[in-house]
Amino acid sequence: MENRRYTLSDIEQSLFYQMPKFLFAGEYKSLSNDARVLYSILRDRHQLSMKNRWVNKRGEVYIIYPRESMAEEIGVGSLTTIRKYISQLIAAGLMTEERQGLNKPNRIY
Repeated sequence: MENRRYTLSDIEQSLFYQMPKFLFAGEYKSLSNDARVLYSILRDRHQLSMKNRWVNKRGEVYIIYPRESMAEEIGVGSLTTIRKYISQLIAAGLMTEERQGLNKPNRIY
């Protein structure tokens, strides 16, 4: 297999998820690495939320992201696994959800 070398154009076109360093310290050390990755993906989705003006009456930005899409993005085949990561993020105080009902997706904060 040949090594891949990046061109200037490749680097300029590359997009990255940012993973905050605080996820590896203190109370967050117990998070699984996949929960950390999910948190980073959710934070990245804030840009889409801002573009779509998904802001509640209190000025809080929320995310709409179905669990199926989360599972696909991370590469896990089970919604149970995604629920486990979400539970870790909620328990750590890094995420909350607000149910909208009427078959509407949850708002993720």
